[in-house]
Amino acid sequence: MIANRNKNKYKAFGNKHKHGNKLEPGLVGFLCTCNGKFREKDCLREAYNILNEYADELFGPQVSEDIKRPKLTEAGNETLETDIELSLEKELESIKSEENSKRDVKRFQVAESGANGIVFIKTTVPDPVQLVYKIVTCFSKGVQKSKFLLRLLPVEVTCKAFLPEIATAIQPLLQKYFSQESKTFAVVFNHRNNDSLNRDEIIQTIAGLVCEKNLLHKADLKQPQLVILVEVIRSICCLSVVPDYFSLKKYNLLEVSLKGKESVSTEESKEKEEKDCTEKADV
Repeated sequence: MIANRNKNKYKAFGNKHKHGNKLEPGLVGFLCTCNGKFREKDCLREAYNILNEYADELFGPQVSEDIKRPKLTEAGNETLETDIELSLEKELESIKSEENSKRDVKRFQVAESGANGIVFIKTTVPDPVQLVYKIVTCFSKGVQKSKFLLRLLPVEVTCKAFLPEIATAIQPLLQKYFSQESKTFAVVFNHRNNDSLNRDEIIQTIAGLVCEKNLLHKADLKQPQLVILVEVIRSICCLSVVPDYFSLKKYNLLEVSLKGKESVSTEESKEKEEKDCTEKADV
């Protein structure tokens, strides 16, 4: 009986936490996949470590924004009284929302995704695609820093999972990536815990919007320059545009790392063979 009460208490705490911070429209972040809900905690830990490491390299370390206080100087004593009064008013206002502001400046923060095996991490970094691309390209050279985190996908826009909302929300991304020179592209659609959207309708609608930006854009399902990711989880749609998606193993960190190790091993073997041949020729 006691064990059941503790179990129910744990569930209640977990549900309360989930409801307070969940995937919703208007977020920027990352989708992290793992093998089942029992690996989500390990996946989250690895994702935090990797994202923080490479974000520090790319954007610099995160700096907490403390309240700046005026410094007294002998030369400015006469004007400082007014400055201090104004500063004090600002401080009083900022103190009221200090806790909220501290939460807001967190670079990475988990949000309940609504699907097993999927972790969503919201972020304040300026460019999640740039960060993920840096991580994946580094892993493609044979680096391996994850065991439970499988795929790491950037999310530039989240919206309600209805076709009109998706068509509207994706417009800034199309303007950003497809408004100038011609590109080859593909649309990749995945859905979890949602069967209300039609895959073909989503793909055709987005492809049509891309071509409206430039008629020279061409669909390429094998090796497109850019892939438009449409990831639907329950009632939320996550959107992003990423480069080299298929050549980088669909941003699967384990697979791209394994491929990188094989490439490095092959290159080392070739160098050894060339060295042996050169030594034999010298003899």
